[in-house]
Amino acid sequence: MISLREIFDIFYYNWKWFVLSALVCLALSRLYLATKPNVYQRQAVMLVKDEGSNYNRRATVSTDALMALNGVLSGSSVKNEVYILRSHLLMKEVARKLHLDVHYTLEGVLRDVSLYDVKPFEVQFFDEIEDSVKVATFEARVLNKNEVRISALQDVEASYDYDKVVRFGQRVKTPIGILSIIPNLQNIETFVGKTIVVTHIDMESAANYVGKRISTGEMDKESTLVRITCTDTNVKRADDILNALLEAYKQSIITDKNKLAQSTANFIDDRIQLISKELGDVERELAQFKQGSNIVDVTQSAQAYLNQSTTARQRTVQLQAQQATVNYLVEHIRSHSEGNSLIPSLSGVTDAGIQAQINKYNEMMLSRNRLVENSGENAITIKEMDANLREMRQAILVSLKGFSSSVDLQVRQAQREENELKSTLASVPQKEKKVIDITRQQAIKEALYTYLLNKREETALQLAISEANIRIIEYPFGSKVPISPRKKIIMLAALLFGCALPFVIIYAISLLNMGVRGEGINHKQIVTRET
Repeated sequence: MISLREIFDIFYYNWKWFVLSALVCLALSRLYLATKPNVYQRQAVMLVKDEGSNYNRRATVSTDALMALNGVLSGSSVKNEVYILRSHLLMKEVARKLHLDVHYTLEGVLRDVSLYDVKPFEVQFFDEIEDSVKVATFEARVLNKNEVRISALQDVEASYDYDKVVRFGQRVKTPIGILSIIPNLQNIETFVGKTIVVTHIDMESAANYVGKRISTGEMDKESTLVRITCTDTNVKRADDILNALLEAYKQSIITDKNKLAQSTANFIDDRIQLISKELGDVERELAQFKQGSNIVDVTQSAQAYLNQSTTARQRTVQLQAQQATVNYLVEHIRSHSEGNSLIPSLSGVTDAGIQAQINKYNEMMLSRNRLVENSGENAITIKEMDANLREMRQAILVSLKGFSSSVDLQVRQAQREENELKSTLASVPQKEKKVIDITRQQAIKEALYTYLLNKREETALQLAISEANIRIIEYPFGSKVPISPRKKIIMLAALLFGCALPFVIIYAISLLNMGVRGEGINHKQIVTRET
């Protein structure tokens, strides 16, 4: 076993070799670091807001528990948003907005430099790349402020013998497509005489390029804060990717909200057209009856009846309007039972449990429609969600039918009370009774028509002021110190290796010499002799 004295002798008599080895290893590490681009990390933080009231949140919790008992699963909304933020659809939108399907690279001595915010020009391709594996590249050498030389064209199929000087802004037809080079007047002089390699990829690959640089996660389990992180060799590009992702995500939420509001608006418009026709029919019937019976004013002759039956009639009108609304919803759900449409949310249904079921159904349907664009109809997750949606739709139908039966009982009770009042009106002429019946029908249609008009205005207002239920807590930020490569660690490792290498070599040679010459030779003499 080697002693401390022997270690000291090796270092003492051969210190020049240790210094030289350490310097060489440090130089090699610096050369290695010079070939590696710096990678920076930027992040943003957003809050997923709960727009519901305390009552709605309690109703949602109760609904979740009821669904769990019936085998219908519902996941965490924050976890869903964490996945959606990395969805391929959003990545493609970011790539399209930032034009990341075109990359610019400046050739260097030790490594190439990716250009983003500071580049001499931008290339517009007028032919969209269809093939997901197709890549087209060419070299562009800036000759002066007005001209650029295009050469070294190639794609995955072949390389092309193409060399042409073109003017900036000129549309050029090349073997890899029609393109135009637009100069950046602020930076063009800096790049005169330099060659830029331009790479054009398809949008799918550009989306994958963005997705590899994005990671998302919850800040902690007790909050709805979501952290979005982007790693890139360019700080400005990382910040732009995060900003574009947040904007695309907010826009997707607004689009989903507008889909629900538009579905409700379409439903209301259909109902308004139908009720308007029925109301017109009732009004024409009343006018024709009055004209044929020579009745001008039925108010005085039926005043006693109207005074006694006002309360009962108003209750009947309200209940029948409510019943009509429930029946319209049942009809709508049945007619769209095989589709992926949303269920309109109408305030005519006063049962809080049914409203909570409809809201939960619409939320799951929106999530399903967003996920199907990335996963496809045959994905296991989509099939499970479809099964859950069918069960929820059936549960809503059962609840609506039960609620309709309850309202129907109340309607019949109110009508019985009204009929008892009618029995006291035997002296009222039959014609006046007919007018009263028609007037009652007219009141029912007018009440429902007025309700639908008000609901349409509410829906139109919702479409106009829709906002995403998120709040940006931290816009892109981060340190300007790169996270990779870790220069201090690499250089420290190189220094240690440079010091250890001569020691291992010298000690190995010493052992060999001792084996050949005999153990009687002093180790210090061997070390000295070797030096």
